[in-house]
Amino acid sequence: MKYTKYIYEIYKNENSRIKVTYSTQPDFTLTPFSKLDEQTRNELNEQTKTTQLQKMLSNILENYSNVTSLDLSGNEIEDFGVCQLRKILEKNKDTLTSVNLKDNKLSAKGIEELSEMLKGFPNLTKLDISDNQIHLPCLEQLFLTPYLKELNAGLITYNGAEEGGADAVGKALRENTSLTYLNLGNNKIGDKWVKVISEALKENQTLTYLNLGGNNIGNEGAGYIAEILKLNSGLTDLQLYVNKIGDEGITTIAEALTTNSTLKGLNVGTNKITDLEAKEILKTLRTNSTLKELELGDNKITNSCLGDMAKELIDNSTLVYLGLQGNEVSPNKVKKIDSILKHNLEHNYDNLNPDIPPVGLDSDNSSIDA
Repeated sequence: MKYTKYIYEIYKNENSRIKVTYSTQPDFTLTPFSKLDEQTRNELNEQTKTTQLQKMLSNILENYSNVTSLDLSGNEIEDFGVCQLRKILEKNKDTLTSVNLKDNKLSAKGIEELSEMLKGFPNLTKLDISDNQIHLPCLEQLFLTPYLKELNAGLITYNGAEEGGADAVGKALRENTSLTYLNLGNNKIGDKWVKVISEALKENQTLTYLNLGGNNIGNEGAGYIAEILKLNSGLTDLQLYVNKIGDEGITTIAEALTTNSTLKGLNVGTNKITDLEAKEILKTLRTNSTLKELELGDNKITNSCLGDMAKELIDNSTLVYLGLQGNEVSPNKVKKIDSILKHNLEHNYDNLNPDIPPVGLDSDNSSIDA
């Protein structure tokens, strides 16, 4: 009779980027697997998986050097696997720049081990720990690592962020001088944690990309976001899609944009923005000359405000993309806006995404990194 065992497969390309995946394949055992009790079946699978994991890690250690990128996403290596990684990383200390540990059932213990490891690897600057149940307070340790530049920590808490540890995380982020990219999308952190992040970013001027999409942010949290836009001079890309920001919150953010001179991309798609507030955001472009991309998709915007929006764009020469997909607007009603943005695109070569159409009507916010 057959039972399942884990088979790890290693792929390496010419740039020394390694991707490791596992699949399940049948193997033979003397005892019919179907007749074993559930606990024994689970133990057999776990033992087999652990053995194969050890073999896979040893294989990399013995046969690969000068590795630049290690992708272990979806392998369920757990905290045990993170401990084993130190040996692999030591051999590739001078070349490894990126590690992907997405969806590996890591806990706080694994993050603690990983944080200690990162402190001794100045070239390892990119880390993905998304889709692990590790909770936000664990980020304090990663924020304290001196070399990390890009951190993807989306979907690390499924039931909202606990309040404990917020002050320590905020202090660590405030003092961080290396991180430029931070993804906290889809963590349901709420307004209280946004306040913590806001306070930190009043002093931290290093971060340039911040994703707070899918975090149950309301009008109160929008006020804290506005404080970031007023006092932070480093942030260039802010993702606030799929939140609960209404007209009051959008007004606050719009007011902050009038004096902000660094933000280039803003995504407030899938909130509760109406025609009135859509026009308020566009009014900021009278004085804001840096915003290049504005995503307003999946809100409550209708054709009736498009004329006023076009008027606000007439004297603006920097906006090159306006996302309106998922609203109650007709393609034939956005021609004037499309014409203005195309003109801007032709004369502005420093836009964020030169391949996208000026007016977006058919994309959706779910494609944005979570």
